[in-house]
Amino acid sequence: MYAYSDIKNNFGIQFPDKRERIVFLDIFNNDYTKDVVKKNNFMYFVYGLKKLYVDGDVSEFMEIMDECIENKNNHGYVGYIYYYQLSGEYIKALEYCKLLEKEEFCLGVVFNAVGNIYRKMREPFTENIIFDYYKKAIKHGLDSAKENMAQMLASNRQYKEAIPFLLDVKEKDDLTYYKIGLYNYNLGNLDKFLEYRELAKDYGYVLLSLDYYRKKHYDFALELLLKTYTEANITDDTRRTILEIVSNLCFETKKYKKLIEVLESIEEKDNKLIKYLSHAYMSIKEFGKAYKYLYEAKKGGDAEAAEAIFRIMNLSAAPGVKLTFNDDFEKGVEDTDDELEDGEVVDDELEDGEVVDDELEDGEVVDDELEDGEIVEDELEDGEVVDDELEDG
Repeated sequence: MYAYSDIKNNFGIQFPDKRERIVFLDIFNNDYTKDVVKKNNFMYFVYGLKKLYVDGDVSEFMEIMDECIENKNNHGYVGYIYYYQLSGEYIKALEYCKLLEKEEFCLGVVFNAVGNIYRKMREPFTENIIFDYYKKAIKHGLDSAKENMAQMLASNRQYKEAIPFLLDVKEKDDLTYYKIGLYNYNLGNLDKFLEYRELAKDYGYVLLSLDYYRKKHYDFALELLLKTYTEANITDDTRRTILEIVSNLCFETKKYKKLIEVLESIEEKDNKLIKYLSHAYMSIKEFGKAYKYLYEAKKGGDAEAAEAIFRIMNLSAAPGVKLTFNDDFEKGVEDTDDELEDGEVVDDELEDGEVVDDELEDGEVVDDELEDGEIVEDELEDGEVVDDELEDG
């Protein structure tokens, strides 16, 4: 059974009208036939969203949205705004946003979507332009826009300014309390942090882990983070944040093998986790595996960061050894010293996973773009976390 917070936090769908929320829950939690819901424009629209988000049936979703548009039901355009945001086709999403803005339909959702899209597209849109759209959405009663304002301020470490927006959310859920606790933690307001940790329920375990981290009780923090990751009722974005905290904790305490064990168990790894894995393997001198993960990162579109770490591998190599980083992985291996297998580098001068690099210390990972809750010790203090989940509603 879906709760409203599940629909909002997992699918990014939010409408300020309580009657519409009841319809959402009814459709998402029950197996209505298409003929039944088709009699009501809004129910039919929600049925289409369920096909997209729950069933993964894109073709039927599009068929339903097209029918809505043909019948002059503007919710069909709203559906396409959600879809094109989800698929990363931001220009198409903006076209529908502009159309509905002219129609003055569902403006809270539209303005919030424009703010999110501009934020994802970054240049040439300034923060002030994005803030203006979130403020417009807030005027139309959309709580998600308040949360997005808070997250954007927090990404600039303006935690004090971010907290009032979260406190103003009318229907706070566990995730909202988690973020308030998180921002108070980053401000050093430990009394408030502890207060909201209790209200955050399962998310509170993440906050408790951060408290252990702050007190340098690393083993307790690591154990609780991993338990929360596997057992708690939290969003996928929060699980991703947990993995980033775990990665930084393991680098700080030189628990490279533990980090490898954790990350290797994750089926779908994004580029950030792949880079963590590569750096962890490099730290224990398993350069062949480090090379392979760097190659994956490069194929995934993060060539700059991958090549930066690769240069460090060459600094760590034995004298006279030079690895190449070609598009053809096998060729890159063949170009190395004949005694090296699978891109491995042997270096007797490095001990205990030490990496020769003046710019990187204690297992720090090279990554120019910080987002989605990543902790980087040189950038953030005392285990500070930046939470940056976009609410699409």
